[in-house]
Amino acid sequence: MPEQPGQKYAFLHLAKALAAGSKDKARQWRDVLAAMQAGDLTVGSRTPVAGMPKWATPDIVRGGFATSTYAAGGDLQPHEIALAERLLLPTKDISQLRLALNNWHLSDDGLGILRDQAQSGRFTAQVPEETALLTVALLTDDDPNAAQAILTEITPFFDRLRFYPKPGENAGQDGVYVRTVRQIKKQLKDKRPAQQIILQHNSISLWIPLNDRLIDLLANGDQPDWHDQAETWLMQYDLASEKPMAQRWRKPNSPFQRCRQALIEKHKKIPLGQNLQADIDTIVARHVAKYGDAQTRAAHRKMQAEQDVTIWHDAVAKVLSKRLASLPADIGISDPESVTNAITSAEAITGAPAGHPLPKRFVHTVNTARMAPVADLVQTGQIGAPEVLAKVLPQITAKIHASGLQNNAQTEVCTALYKAFRNRRSLLLLNLQSQVKLEELPWAAALLGRRDSSRNSKTIARDALTELARLSLTHFPHVIFPNTLIEEMDSLAKTADLDIPFTSEIAADIFMGSFAPRFAKAADISLAYYANTLYGRYYDLPTPEHGVSLSKLCARRTGRSRLNNWSVAANGMMLEQQQIITSHNLAQLFKTLDLSDLSFAQMATDCFDWICKRQQIPLHDWRAKLQMTKNTAYAWRQMIAFLSELEPDIQRTLVAQIKKTLAAQSSAFQNRIAPAIAGLDSALSGQVIHDTDQVFLGWVQGRHPFAP
Repeated sequence: MPEQPGQKYAFLHLAKALAAGSKDKARQWRDVLAAMQAGDLTVGSRTPVAGMPKWATPDIVRGGFATSTYAAGGDLQPHEIALAERLLLPTKDISQLRLALNNWHLSDDGLGILRDQAQSGRFTAQVPEETALLTVALLTDDDPNAAQAILTEITPFFDRLRFYPKPGENAGQDGVYVRTVRQIKKQLKDKRPAQQIILQHNSISLWIPLNDRLIDLLANGDQPDWHDQAETWLMQYDLASEKPMAQRWRKPNSPFQRCRQALIEKHKKIPLGQNLQADIDTIVARHVAKYGDAQTRAAHRKMQAEQDVTIWHDAVAKVLSKRLASLPADIGISDPESVTNAITSAEAITGAPAGHPLPKRFVHTVNTARMAPVADLVQTGQIGAPEVLAKVLPQITAKIHASGLQNNAQTEVCTALYKAFRNRRSLLLLNLQSQVKLEELPWAAALLGRRDSSRNSKTIARDALTELARLSLTHFPHVIFPNTLIEEMDSLAKTADLDIPFTSEIAADIFMGSFAPRFAKAADISLAYYANTLYGRYYDLPTPEHGVSLSKLCARRTGRSRLNNWSVAANGMMLEQQQIITSHNLAQLFKTLDLSDLSFAQMATDCFDWICKRQQIPLHDWRAKLQMTKNTAYAWRQMIAFLSELEPDIQRTLVAQIKKTLAAQSSAFQNRIAPAIAGLDSALSGQVIHDTDQVFLGWVQGRHPFAP
């Protein structure tokens, strides 16, 4: 069988997983390669696994490669086993049990439970398939034909996929969250005390007292009950030795172990050799000289005990986990302060004493799940990157998508379906194919088709899109929109009935030399928007040419003679030209939405400040240097676009401020960035920059002039 695209990539990542000792990742990559070789997996297809429909959610590994397993399949989940045991169903054969459970949910009892779950919101759907039978249950009475159409699509896969949800608590919420209670509890479960702390605690609480008693026994060997005391000590030593012991107590030649050996021989009434006796006498004398009499030693040991670490992170984690147990697991925490107060006497355990405040890192961990308005989370740093912003957006957009449905039950199911669908990882696709859309899921199409597409929902979606763009550009001006964020923007634009051709970032190593039609449409908008502007002059934007493909235009601007030469660097250059020409969605948003209240001046200077910091961080790995150079070039492009939104006199003032900031940087960075500053000056004066050496680009062939 001929080699499939990406086969070498898969072999490489299998080797990496094996070298790293990652059994789970190695198993996944073996699965990918085995399925490729057997012809069961077609890389780059919308239906990568033979015999499975496009709407089924595949398990996807790094690079967008599908495995032959599915997210709604695989091993039985605990809630499935619990239901099977309640229904007295055998659990040995997974396929037969899953078939039985899917069929049971279509019984009168099963449909009744599904309707109750939908109405109350007491369910969890991690993958879209888990909302299919909920939808069927809601449509059975109102639209039996639609319900039957869904079943016709999904019943052939009843033995392989889970089409029912996990019972859960109502996920109703005010605000959004970055992490869930379940994720916090999993992190707490993995907490372990530092080995050094364990050794220190055991030394203070076990080994030092044992050593003191050992010295006393060797110094006072004429006591009447000496042998009984020695036997007790040896028993205590055996018990203590089962716990972690610092090297000073374990080493055979240590004073402690030499004294222990002497005690064993004396207990057995074996006379000590002359050398050992002299050795023991020296050790005892030094101990007495250092610590004095019993009273003085006791005071010293009390001071040592006060140095013991009283807070153990694994103990605090247990206390906090118990507090979180009463909260809904699959959403965030509405009132973090209610679970971060000091440890009470009822909660106190060893390592978590009463009255002690929770360590700051635990308070921070809880706050990562704080529920609040999205703008609040951005302001306070819980949302620290546009990728994180994109991650939480489905919690907002899901409600927008579900608006206009006929009742609360349908709204709950549609909201859960949308969130689960947004959790799907992108699949590696070739030949300009698009990712599976929500409407292509049979039950989603049936549910969404019942919405009342009122003007109100369109207005809400437009307002949400505007606020999303404002948040991302204000707080992360130096970062181009990531694909996850673009997907949410595109979804909101469609709901708002806005024709915005959003363009995603394409990876240079999979680019095949051509662009989808929406890229050309975006280019037309951007070229018209930036004509005769600072952005247009700096990047020497062409006038729109009818009949000239975007691919050929980008190739011409990079000096390429062929569109498809499989060079990552050449592909990167071409893709960057596409981003320059299309402005990577900036022109589309500025033209369509009212973003006039953005602080473009502040955003521009923030971009340059970030460039200065990133360019001067010492990096030794060449890949890290290339990545940094690419990202700073993209931030430079964002800066030019923001400056272009301002009047010429404000532009000049800001460029003067940028130069003042530059003067405070290292001479090496000043020299490196000087050509780009010169190009900016020329564009500011009305010149078109034809000299590419004055244009800060992220991708070049050969040595990069703007790289450290």
